[in-house]
Amino acid sequence: MADGKEYSDLAKKYLLRIEELDKLIDRKQTERDYLYSRCFKTTTTLKQDIVSSSNTNKSNLEATLVKVDAFDREINEDIDALVDLRLDATRMLLALNNQDYYDVLYLKYFEYGIYEDFNMIANKMHCDYRTATRKHGEALIAFGKLLKEKENENDKN
Repeated sequence: MADGKEYSDLAKKYLLRIEELDKLIDRKQTERDYLYSRCFKTTTTLKQDIVSSSNTNKSNLEATLVKVDAFDREINEDIDALVDLRLDATRMLLALNNQDYYDVLYLKYFEYGIYEDFNMIANKMHCDYRTATRKHGEALIAFGKLLKEKENENDKN
């Protein structure tokens, strides 16, 4: 049988994937935007006696755009995975049937860019820092138990 720390660690690992995947998507989108801008950046160079370089430039551009388009599809797959992860986690949060647990985990792991520390979370939840961290610990254990149950169900199927 797992102890509280084991459940808590399982829950943290699962919930932190939301932020990690979201940040990965942001980095990939930034890189994709940069690559697109590089594809269409033009500079003027004066050269003499160049007859047919435009076909080569066009085929290089097409090849590059194909690569960037493949990267864009990869980003879309990551977004699909993030949506699935967030929906799955939200369903499990709702299954906790405890508004305080839902709030503390949602604020910490879904709104990570807004509520960066437990002082902010405590303020939003209208409680003190210690209560927020205690509820966070309790919520992680409860969430971890749900995860473990879900894993066991999946193993049976």
